Amino acid sequence: MHMKRTLFMFVISPLLLVGGLANFPAAAAPTKVAASSTIKWNDYNTGLNKARQQKKFVLLQFYATWCGYCRKMDQTTFQDSSVKKVMDRWFVPIRVTEKSTNNVTYQGKTMQEDDLLPAYQVTGFPTLVFLDPDGQRLTKLPGYMGPAEFDTMLKYIGTRSYEKMDMDEFKKKFAKFLKQ
Repeated sequence: MHMKRTLFMFVISPLLLVGGLANFPAAAAPTKVAASSTIKWNDYNTGLNKARQQKKFVLLQFYATWCGYCRKMDQTTFQDSSVKKVMDRWFVPIRVTEKSTNNVTYQGKTMQEDDLLPAYQVTGFPTLVFLDPDGQRLTKLPGYMGPAEFDTMLKYIGTRSYEKMDMDEFKKKFAKFLKQ
């Protein structure tokens, strides 16, 4: 009996373990984020100035380098051709990372860029804040947004439909205009 137990523990168990593991898919290697996505992100001050001069809305993304959903938005949402087109047309994109120490001006005060997180009440990543061309906050959306949902939000804001109707009415009225 002792011999059978020893045989099982040292010979058969490792074989079962190795054979069993072979049936599980290998863990996916972590995806690397490109140094810059195809969206041309601006720093805070530059982006606000461009938006004011070009009379465009601001998409302010609060991003963390360790955030999986931030990277997922880079790899999916911000790679979508319709999203890129709409952003180019109506928005100036600004990205603020969780550890940025660039100096910025917010409400007349000079501070470091990472101090914008509490100023915009960011409690998680990613967080998207939409501003009008004068830098006034329109809305804040926490969390990941896929390409279709994000495209709809961009069009809702870019067309100034938020001034005339709620999002549900916009979706119904412009279903053909929106990405399916």
